Amino acid sequence: METKQKNYKTPIPVLEKPFENIALAFSGGGFRAAAFALGTLSYLDELKLEDETPLLQKVTYLSSASGGTIATAMYSLYSAQGHSFGKFYKDLFENLEGVKLMEKALKTLNDKKEWKNRPDKRRNLINAFAIAYDEFLFAQNNLSSLVNSGKTHLEEVCFNATSFYHGLLFRQAVKLKDDPKAKTDKDFLFGNFIVHLHHGEAANLKLADLLAASSCFPAGFEPIVFPDDFINAQANRDQLISALSIGLQAVSHDELERLYSENQINEALKLYPGAKPIEKFVEEIKKNTLKPGFRFGLMDGGITDNQGTESLIRANERRLRNETDFKPFDFMMINDVGSHFMNPYEVPEKVKTQGFSIVTLMVIAVLAALAGLTLMIYGIMHPAQTVWTVIGEFAGLILFLAGTIFLTAVFSVKKIIRGKLRNGKGLDLQKNFSEKIVSLFFRFFGSAPVMILLSMVNERINSVLKLNNDVFLKRIRYLLYEQFFEAQKWTQRVKSNHIYDLTFTNDTNRVENDSFSLTPNAPMQQVAEAAFEMETTLWFDTKSREEFKQAAIIATGQFTTCYNLLEYTIRLRNSPVYNTLKPQYQDRVNYLQKKLTNDYNDFKKDPFRLYNQSGKNFGISNFKDGLATDYKIPGDFIGLR
Repeated sequence: METKQKNYKTPIPVLEKPFENIALAFSGGGFRAAAFALGTLSYLDELKLEDETPLLQKVTYLSSASGGTIATAMYSLYSAQGHSFGKFYKDLFENLEGVKLMEKALKTLNDKKEWKNRPDKRRNLINAFAIAYDEFLFAQNNLSSLVNSGKTHLEEVCFNATSFYHGLLFRQAVKLKDDPKAKTDKDFLFGNFIVHLHHGEAANLKLADLLAASSCFPAGFEPIVFPDDFINAQANRDQLISALSIGLQAVSHDELERLYSENQINEALKLYPGAKPIEKFVEEIKKNTLKPGFRFGLMDGGITDNQGTESLIRANERRLRNETDFKPFDFMMINDVGSHFMNPYEVPEKVKTQGFSIVTLMVIAVLAALAGLTLMIYGIMHPAQTVWTVIGEFAGLILFLAGTIFLTAVFSVKKIIRGKLRNGKGLDLQKNFSEKIVSLFFRFFGSAPVMILLSMVNERINSVLKLNNDVFLKRIRYLLYEQFFEAQKWTQRVKSNHIYDLTFTNDTNRVENDSFSLTPNAPMQQVAEAAFEMETTLWFDTKSREEFKQAAIIATGQFTTCYNLLEYTIRLRNSPVYNTLKPQYQDRVNYLQKKLTNDYNDFKKDPFRLYNQSGKNFGISNFKDGLATDYKIPGDFIGLR
């Protein structure tokens, strides 16, 4: 039995082998996302099937963005190299704890000697972090280190970024196992349908640089630039540029000149002048290698898909279309530290309208400069220096400099806004507005009170931050979730796993669906709430450690994964799909439900049961047990529960 869903071009078969071929997606969210991913992976390693195989060994695909890529890239490498799960857990745990990565990055940024080994890398913060990742997380390994080791259960992984060339999702994907059926990109996919690097050269890219591309979030980091920041001892500029393919979206002089030299364009035009079909010209020009100076920026994968969902969906589509030797997924789970919850925009208080305008301040600045100049001239013309003439000259100098600096700043800002700087840079409002409108803007802003202008700037900054960090990201999240669940929910193949699922914050959503047996107790909810409230950062600092935030997030990843898998098995058993399963897979579902129920009850007794067990068994340095008693009900919920 199969059906065709609206978001899939290929029919989706009915579930036959639950938990046999699993795909996981891990969201962005800094170290909080990495720690939650570590908790999720550790519970999947702890949960055994009926034959004692860890459920984690059934995972064949990983997709991630931003902070989630810290965990998935490192796990992919350790798995490909045949390391134990315990070694991965210990190394990631200890690298997340404290500010070791941050200290290394800042030290690298300030030490010119650190950049000698990577002279093409631009000296900035994101590249400093890439160098730190290379040392602490990946031991200088390249993407090729993941391929065909024969030691891993993983088939494919994808570390998502966002292309700043056309604003699209940019996949940094690798196949860890042989895939003879694949016609292109047998091992690697670095790019999208417009920008694409040949897989032969993608092999030489450093895992640390891929993580940096996936996690350089806006405002916190600069874009990472290809090819400059990806050049290393195995991949030089000429190799990367010659292997790069760019699709033309508009056959215009502007786009052609961005990609090709003037000579290349002219030669193609001689063969296919404008009177001939444009397709022929495009075909001819694309035979050329891009010009050596071409480059483009990459940024955080969370900008376009913070949950890593789209790449997971596309990977399953390839499998459904039989374009690969890999089988379609039997179970897909999105692990997400983002949420739909949003604090409303706070409307600021009205400001006083009294006060000086910029024009008034400019008049004062002119008068101050003239007064200062007068005092200095007076002092120079009276060589018999007294205390008062010296004071007058000094005061005159201060007034003259203050007035001149203010006037220079105002005129410089005006040039920037008009785009009249020498190098042609600036906002250049006349691209969008007529000269008359621009003049009206300057007249208004010049005569308006400065406090009103500051209030307007403040409101714009706060509203744009709210728009980007909440409205846009949450809307994109909603649309991708809708695509993910609506296309497949009837097949019982999908589940979400959110950091907030068991929080007090989520009570109204959770209570609608849960049976009594799934209801969390107060200690679990207190730990989950502490994890959910942790801000997105790239370190667990002293305050975070004192509040046991890292412990709370990892433990929440463990017991929330147990909760969601239990909810899924219950739902599966109550669905029509269950009756179509072969007896051995019905037994698997029954066995897992019983095991998950026991584990969930154990987590109720001690939310840190697995966290403490893992810390001791895997030899975490200076490990301290997590205690549920360290977490209290947050003030917002006191008296309401």
